[in-house]
Amino acid sequence: MRLHHDAMAGEPLLRIVFADTSFLVDLRDHPTLGDIAGRVDDIARQHESAPLSIDVRFSAYREPPRANARILMG
Repeated sequence: MRLHHDAMAGEPLLRIVFADTSFLVDLRDHPTLGDIAGRVDDIARQHESAPLSIDVRFSAYREPPRANARILMG
């Protein structure tokens, strides 16, 4: 049976899969590859085993709409 631990919803997300469980971690504050590697290392050390897979998902950047934006028609 595979267990799954959820973090708060948000993006980007890091999923670390072990033989008996997986962890889904919310990565906030614009993480670097070093930050991600550190999180994987910390969780693997706490879990006392090596991960089978690591999946990192970043959301597409969308610029927020401007309040004073005008629609130009040609």
